[in-house]
Amino acid sequence: WVQKAEALIYLERQKDAIECFNHALALNPSQVDALVSLGNLYVDDGEYDIALHYYQQAQMIQSDINGMPLLLAIVFYKKGDYPMCIKNLRESSASDPQTFKAFYEICPEAMDDIRLKNIDF
Repeated sequence: WVQKAEALIYLERQKDAIECFNHALALNPSQVDALVSLGNLYVDDGEYDIALHYYQQAQMIQSDINGMPLLLAIVFYKKGDYPMCIKNLRESSASDPQTFKAFYEICPEAMDDIRLKNIDF
């Protein structure tokens, strides 16, 4: 189901992909890839609370998901929770020097956001 969902994302059939990921989770609720991918789809759709829910579920199953602090930083920024955004950016940048480049590519509006200026990372 996960592979089918990923193919559907490639075909820009997000709603069908969500159904496939949900089928995968019905079979295996611990499917971290499906949870993270669902979170990503909901971020793309502007449903940040739902995305956060899936990301947090994935973290409860596997605490060391590669790139998760960056994904959380993006969601928290989009939700307007700047302290949590900054916390996750700091956590991500400690292990990945490309964090800020990736963050600003996904959230270019953050480049001029005064709430993120002069933050000691």
